[in-house]
Amino acid sequence: MQRTIGTIAATAAVLAGGFAALTLATQLALLDQWDMQGVRWAVDHRTTALTTAAISVTDVGSAPCLVTVTAIATIAVSARRRSAAPAILGLATLGGIQLLVNLIKILAGRPRPDTALWLVDATGLSFPSGHAGSSTATFGLLAWLTCTITSDRRIRSAAWAGAAVIAVAIGLTRIYLGVHYPSDVLGGWLIGGLWLTVVTLTCRLHRHEIASGPPRSPAPTDPAQPGEPTDRLTNARSGTATPER
Repeated sequence: MQRTIGTIAATAAVLAGGFAALTLATQLALLDQWDMQGVRWAVDHRTTALTTAAISVTDVGSAPCLVTVTAIATIAVSARRRSAAPAILGLATLGGIQLLVNLIKILAGRPRPDTALWLVDATGLSFPSGHAGSSTATFGLLAWLTCTITSDRRIRSAAWAGAAVIAVAIGLTRIYLGVHYPSDVLGGWLIGGLWLTVVTLTCRLHRHEIASGPPRSPAPTDPAQPGEPTDRLTNARSGTATPER
């Protein structure tokens, strides 16, 4: 358990460091040229089929879709495990990442790409991508919950692989559709993974605290009073009389 907690904590530290470095780079405009090249490349390679697919995929990362998927999945797992914990985790994960992303957007204050490049409507600021962050945290949570109800390694691996593919695909569509820069999407993936890791770490620490709680004290005994024979006390408890000596 302690080794697992250490691994999760180290992962959180790496993700936090990467996100902090990326945020600084965007604020200093160190990635502006790379970002514009990425958006321009995506625009130059647009096709009708790709645009239709991109819009369908990006809708999966919208708030209404993520809320619906999370609600269905967490309720199903809660019913299977007869515990409200999965539903609480779903609320904490999705609600938390939405609040966190919007707060960072306000602090970063980065505008979106030119509206002339947009293929879909978008609101708010650009960094980090809410679609990328929310989908990473949400589908990562669903993969984690899948692992709690099965011990089959193939199913577990498929769940994590599927979550990664969906999150990556949703993030890439935001660049293709012209509403985000590549660094916005990368920031979304990092902050989404970081928040999921924080939720996981908190859950693990809570379980560890319960498992390693103080040992139960033995039930108190009723010792014999000074000067009282032990056999008299024992017989008194059992309801038998002590023969006179």
